[in-house]
Formats: sequence, structure tokens, C-alpha cells
Amino acid sequence: MSVRRGKSKVDPLAPHEETLLKLINAQKDHLKLFTLYFANAREADSPRVTEVDHAGLTLRYREKSFVSKSNELVDKEIRIQFNTPAYDLDGAKKQIAVLVKEARDVTSTKVDKTYVPPGREPPRLFIPPSLQTVVYGLGLWGLLLAAGFYHNIPPKIGYYHYALGGHELFRGVAIGIGAIHVVEAVVAIIIGITSGMPMWVNLLVAVLTIPFGLSAIGPHVKCCKKKRIRDGRDQGGIVIG
Repeated sequence: MSVRRGKSKVDPLAPHEETLLKLINAQKDHLKLFTLYFANAREADSPRVTEVDHAGLTLRYREKSFVSKSNELVDKEIRIQFNTPAYDLDGAKKQIAVLVKEARDVTSTKVDKTYVPPGREPPRLFIPPSLQTVVYGLGLWGLLLAAGFYHNIPPKIGYYHYALGGHELFRGVAIGIGAIHVVEAVVAIIIGITSGMPMWVNLLVAVLTIPFGLSAIGPHVKCCKKKRIRDGRDQGGIVIG
């Protein structure tokens, strides 16, 4: 019995360790991913998780390239830490799913360009609209508001302005687009809150969404998606138990 197992009575996952071990060891493909990625063992045999606590898990396996003097496979053991501690059964399942996704993404032949290994760099919470988006957006809003509310229009432009529908049409279009953007701003706040984003980020994105619409929401959704994966909220389709 290891020292860590000897202290398992006070570990918050101690009541769930047996359940977690059964769930993990039943997923043979996940165990192979663990030995390939975390242990860098390409010829591992009989991989199994022997211990789980709030900080991580212990993986034991036999590597075919290492044999004893009696020509027997030698047991090897590594410790795999969770990205964040888990204090209940659901939390442990989410953290294990995060480890599986990390191992699968890195060892997969399909490159995930959005993947960032945990701890390499802090996740971006906010991506501002590009300069081009700001210039075009403000320019279009300026023209639309001028056409809807400015009355001293030069006669040559006024003819085309009237032919297109006059102040009422442009005013209605401006109000309609503004209303849609307000709804989008509310959606951006909801997405941010459910993803655990700081409120200042949600409010800033909401303010930028009113003039720039989807150009502000798109980067926000990407940041939220990455944060959910980092926090274990989004398991990328991986379900443990």
C-alpha cells in the first residue's frame, strides 16, 4: 500500500475510487491512449489504472521493450495529474475526459489547429474585432444613421435618397438592425455566463455586439468553447461512465 493510498481515507474521492477504477479500466482504448501519450510507451501491455484521488491517477503497464533478467515483462508506473483537482465523482469524470481528449488530440493524425496544451499559455478571454471590421462597421452605421435622421441632405443626393424610400425606410432599417444586435448581445452574455467567463468580458462583448453584430460574437464563442474544454465543462464528445 502506497503512502498516498494510506491517506486515501481523507481524500474526497476515496468513496468513489472503486467506481472510477471500474469505469476507467473498462475503456481499453483510453488506457492505450494514456500509455502512448503520457508514458510515451508504444508497446505497452496490460495497461490499467490502479489508483485515483483528487489530484490525478496512477497508470500501471508493462512495456514489451523492457524485460527482466528472467525474460519477464517489467511493471512500470506513472502518475498522471488532473488539470485541476476533482472533489466529487462528476468532477473526476470530467477531468478524466479532459485527459482522454488531450491524449487523443495530440496522438491523432488529424491536426487540431485550435488545440493548446494545458499550461502552455493562458486561454484568451477576449478577442477584439479587427480594425477592418471597426472601420467598415462604423462607416456603414454612419451612412445608415445619416440617411435616416439627417435632414439637410444635398439636393443631388436627396433625389436618390427619396427614391430609395427616404428617411422612414432608412430609420426603420437602422432600428431593425439595432434590435437584432441587441438580441445577439443578450445571447453573447448568456453564452459567456454558461461558459464561466468573467462578467466584464460578457458586458464588453455585448457592447461591441450592438454596433458590430456577429463580428463580435464569433470570436467570443471561440473563446468560450476553449474555456469550457479547459475547465472540463465540454468533453469534446467524450463521456466517462
